[in-house]
Amino acid sequence: MKIRYKTAFKSLLFVSAATLLTACQTTPTFRSVEHIDFRADRYDELRLVADFNDCKNEGLELDRRAQESKDFSLHLASAEKLLSCHYELDGEISLVDQEQNMKVVALSAQNFIKGGSIDRARVASEVFDLSFGGRDLVYPDGSSFKQSMSVILDNSENINQFALASTNARPKLKKEIRRAWHWMVN
Repeated sequence: MKIRYKTAFKSLLFVSAATLLTACQTTPTFRSVEHIDFRADRYDELRLVADFNDCKNEGLELDRRAQESKDFSLHLASAEKLLSCHYELDGEISLVDQEQNMKVVALSAQNFIKGGSIDRARVASEVFDLSFGGRDLVYPDGSSFKQSMSVILDNSENINQFALASTNARPKLKKEIRRAWHWMVN
């Protein structure tokens, strides 16, 4: 009889322990769904960044080929591709490195100029101004991207040597503007 009580007691103890252990486990409901949603969102963000980098590399390759061949159409193709990289971020520009994104838009503006599309260069320059809140890029010679674009895009028949001299545009660009003004007057 003692053996039965011991066996019954052990069985009861085992069933109680098993019940307590299963009661402590959480059921995969809300937290799992939340976790899956987070992973899906994170995957989408990483895919967007990877797509931006692929697009940027394709645009830079077109730019390299345009530099080598001096083909205006390749400059325009590169500019279109680079600007599309920025547009494809669809308002999620905080996901990519801001300086890299700034360089992409700036290079697209420059390539539109090299390709002869001043109107599209103005659009790219405006996109740069609107997207990056007054930030600017500085060339290795210390000149300003925004002021260089301003000299090119806002160049008018009004010859103002002082205004040109006081801008932080690229020296080679200012020299070329002065040359053009000289031939307009003489």
